[in-house]
Amino acid sequence: MKLALTEENPLVKTYEVNEWARLIDCELPSNVSLQLLESLHEHWTYLLKNLTAIQFKRISILTVVKCEH
Repeated sequence: MKLALTEENPLVKTYEVNEWARLIDCELPSNVSLQLLESLHEHWTYLLKNLTAIQFKRISILTVVKCEH
């Protein structure tokens, strides 16, 4: 969302979920991820509730591109 609010033509890149799942941080307890999600949700909620109409339109135009390897 912040890319759409701060860049003219934001590009959101996909990622390899299976590769990310193999990274060392997957060994952390699940409550660590839940705390992260809770904080992220709080930030997004505050941001979304305070967007202007023009800003809200900007976040609806994000382009997602699948990167091929």
